Amino acid sequence: MTPRRQHRTLRVAAVVAPLAAVGWIAWTIHVPPLRAPAATPDLVVSTRTPESTTTRAIPTPRRRDRPPTTPVPRVAPQGPAVAAAVDEDGASPTPDPAEDARLLAEIEALIADLADDTIPENATRAHDTFVFERRYPRRLLQPALERALYSADHQQRHLAAELVRRLVGFSQYDENDAAPLQLARVSVEALYYDRLPADPHSHPGPTWTRAGRNEASAAAWLIRRRDDARRVWPELRSALTAADGQARFLAAVVLAASGATTDTARLVPILVPHLRDNDIPSDANLAGFALAAIGPSVLPHLDALGDHAIDRQARGWLERVRADIASAERIRRTRPAFRRDYSDYGMNTLYLDWGDAMVR
Repeated sequence: MTPRRQHRTLRVAAVVAPLAAVGWIAWTIHVPPLRAPAATPDLVVSTRTPESTTTRAIPTPRRRDRPPTTPVPRVAPQGPAVAAAVDEDGASPTPDPAEDARLLAEIEALIADLADDTIPENATRAHDTFVFERRYPRRLLQPALERALYSADHQQRHLAAELVRRLVGFSQYDENDAAPLQLARVSVEALYYDRLPADPHSHPGPTWTRAGRNEASAAAWLIRRRDDARRVWPELRSALTAADGQARFLAAVVLAASGATTDTARLVPILVPHLRDNDIPSDANLAGFALAAIGPSVLPHLDALGDHAIDRQARGWLERVRADIASAERIRRTRPAFRRDYSDYGMNTLYLDWGDAMVR
């Protein structure tokens, strides 16, 4: 080694040695000595406390090595929070007989206001209280409204039916729980045109409350509730020969939607004219849906129609009906229970405010 290289090596060693000594001292101060592993290897211990300012990183164990965790039980609120709690239909978690008696008295008073009387707008106020305030538990409200379905007062009976269909008809009555037969019968009665001015001051003319017309509510409920509609097929078939054109048409729609294929020959002459261009809003949607719901058995009847029986709008609807029937049959080859959804014809947005257009 040359003197110059030896001198340079000595200078580097003189600088590195003190730094290495300082590093060793610092490491021995800040790094704790290694300890033997705990007796339970699966136990995960954290060295961090709320007061500590430094933490030691602990490797996260693999999922299969993690100890099982016990869920923390939920503690029910105490004090006023319990009194304010309500279940899904507005009922108190622990019914109070005195409170139930008070609420039932209010319900009965409101149902009495639904009747046709000389007090202006009280039926509307009672109806809106039930619909918008929702302060009455279903276990009290539903039986009271169902009792009103037997009322001799036409207005009270049908407003009660509209409330039952609106408040409990689509949720409480499931596929395994048939609705009261009287509700289905009153719903068929609602398909007929009536001239009850439930609120003649704010809604002049033959109209109902802000709930809309009862025939629209009844038709929608019967279309959705196929099994309940089948229970009143005799009443629906009687309506096919009624002098009321609205009842004839809506009864034909409900029969077709509920699978009364044996009545096809009676249904087609009632439904097809409503495919034409006229001044009745949305009736073509209903007629097209009903014809498609009948299925392949309706095709020979449609093929027998002459051009004089239909117009340009009706021809377009009939093309769609035939296409939908063919499409549904292809789907049923792999899904036998398939049924065309009524919303395909825009019926979920229909508002049947026809007035006397079908009975003039």
